[in-house]
Amino acid sequence: MFGCQQSYNKFPTKNDYPAFFELILYVTKVPVVFGTLWIYAVNCRFCRHIGLKCRKIAFNGHDKSTKMRIFAHQLSPLMNITVLLRRALVSAALLSVSYANAYELCDSIGDIPEGYIFVDGAYDDGIIYDVTEIDTSRVRIETISAAPANENWVKQLIDCGFHINDPGINYPKFARFCLKVYNWGDRTFNSYDRRYVVSTGKNWKIIGKSYNWAQSYLLTFSEKESIRMISDIYCDIGAHLCFMAVSIGYDFNANNIFGHPSSTRSNFEFNFTCALFAANYQRTSTKGGTRITQFGTFDLGKKGYFDFDGVSQSGYGLDLYYFFNHRKYSQAAAYCYSKYQLKSAGSLIMGFNHTHQEVDLDFSMLPAVMLDNLPGDHDHYHFKHNNYDVMCGYAYNWVLKPRKWLINGTILPSVGYKHSYEGSTEGRKNMFSANIRGMFSVVYNNRSLFVSLSGRFDGHTYFGDGYNFFNSTESLTLNVGARF
Repeated sequence: MFGCQQSYNKFPTKNDYPAFFELILYVTKVPVVFGTLWIYAVNCRFCRHIGLKCRKIAFNGHDKSTKMRIFAHQLSPLMNITVLLRRALVSAALLSVSYANAYELCDSIGDIPEGYIFVDGAYDDGIIYDVTEIDTSRVRIETISAAPANENWVKQLIDCGFHINDPGINYPKFARFCLKVYNWGDRTFNSYDRRYVVSTGKNWKIIGKSYNWAQSYLLTFSEKESIRMISDIYCDIGAHLCFMAVSIGYDFNANNIFGHPSSTRSNFEFNFTCALFAANYQRTSTKGGTRITQFGTFDLGKKGYFDFDGVSQSGYGLDLYYFFNHRKYSQAAAYCYSKYQLKSAGSLIMGFNHTHQEVDLDFSMLPAVMLDNLPGDHDHYHFKHNNYDVMCGYAYNWVLKPRKWLINGTILPSVGYKHSYEGSTEGRKNMFSANIRGMFSVVYNNRSLFVSLSGRFDGHTYFGDGYNFFNSTESLTLNVGARF
């Protein structure tokens, strides 16, 4: 075991303070302001009782400039005290930051089993980080000089390959503040045990994507008869350019080019993942393009299905869930490709889910021979409801070979409250909600290149009078990309 120490070669300037401690520079000005107000507020009687010379008495018979000098002289002892207090608070803050940075530096060095660590030495204002008592056979330390202050910071950022924490970048005040806020968020919400999870070291990704999805519907009745339907398989193909947490890209409807679409549909998805939690939002809508694969006891003939355009669906889902073992388990390694999972690990997951579903099944347009065999009491079903659920599940990353092969499996059942709206088949109603989500991912990494195959299943239930309805969305995604 070896030690680590951090020292400064000069007193840091305010540009070196973390975003949190910049507040100290403003909070400690409060005593100065209140001291000024106190001097103005004292009255003559109070001054006489405590033996002070009131400014009102001292000002008698003097011109304006002399009055100001007298006032400044009376105020100076109080100002000296407040300035000293301010300096003491700022110094204590800097000392705590120094120890915190040194601890992080020692922790990162101690997690490296072999090779060397590269320490950014000099910042633009002259701060130098020194590491002592280190086994030099394992660690090599280098120092980088700051770039010239007159260079454009955007050009510096491009020249260093968009490594935003490069010490050679002379950020302006606002950009540096944004960087400090980002680094604070990254340390707070995106830190891992480096024996289990490490960064890929790349900020940029370019990804080619094939997203394929379909929807299924199942009506079951008390007579143990059922109606099964499945939609067309929808295919979106696109390319995305990603920088850290920001992504821009375009997906086009491949069914319009390579197939014969008989339905209209749309899909929007937003995902955010960090070490502590994940947030997802998805909105879908489809109309037509459905096949009936089972219709009670009716024989569907040699084809085994019947084309049916009487189905329309729209809905959205929003969920937020927390990873309890976030220090050792990384969802981003399996689905975002920004981390490497070095050792197998899993995590309990818990969160909140809100979904809105509106599904319309109009069987009245079926041929008369099929209507004669229609199970149930209705030829038209309309479901419109909101779900408010608590999610609780488990996820596991299975590492076949570190930095190469990774397999993920995630299961997230949820239960809660369902509210059915007026206009639904059974009208306004408060019900029990039960839904389920399952995901898997297989990832292969080869240096900067990666390939992944991932799947997702979202199922929703509705318990009606004399029947149950279950609808789901299934998807399969192939991603091919490179980091740089």
